[in-house]
Amino acid sequence: MIIGLTGNFGSGKSTVVKMFKELDNNRIKDMNVNIIDVDKIGHNVLNGECYKEVLEEFGSDILDYDLKIDREILREIVFDDKTKLKKLESILHPRMLSEVELELRRFDTKHSVVIIEAAILIELGLLGLIDKLIVVVCKRQHERLNMRDDNNNNNNNRPNSKDNILNVSEEEINKILDAQMDESALEAKAHFVVDNNGTLENTRKQVEEVWNSIFAIR
Repeated sequence: MIIGLTGNFGSGKSTVVKMFKELDNNRIKDMNVNIIDVDKIGHNVLNGECYKEVLEEFGSDILDYDLKIDREILREIVFDDKTKLKKLESILHPRMLSEVELELRRFDTKHSVVIIEAAILIELGLLGLIDKLIVVVCKRQHERLNMRDDNNNNNNNRPNSKDNILNVSEEEINKILDAQMDESALEAKAHFVVDNNGTLENTRKQVEEVWNSIFAIR
């Protein structure tokens, strides 16, 4: 079983993935839940196989002190210019898709569960690889991200989420969200929707309901 899990920036995808993972031992016997983190794959290919091409396209100003590509600098450039954003996507997306396909080959998907977590799951063309699509929605991305920034600055721990390590301004959040698919368009493609606007317990209850529905279908 291959499950795609997507949602816009700040929706809480990583928190939901963690909840699914926690259900592993309690809900499925003799099966494992494996996670493919597409954002992590994007990090790796950016400073790996795509490094030279991205550097040639965008110049040395995108490098940090360790001569690695600084994602925040690159993000500022591409979200101010849709042509440059499309160019970056044309470099990264094919390689990211290839890496996801390679990761899938590592697992016996007939006897295990693989969750592909990706904000750009649809844009990468992954719909044809998955059995079910779960979309996480949250109308309060700005509030969630600002809270995570505050908690990160105070060294407090929030539920497991990659968003915790991001320091983004209100303007940057708006640019990122504007570049992503509308939530209604995502929901239209979903088999299941997890509404993450409420409490963690409410989200966890929805995750359990989705999980039970998926394995009842099987």
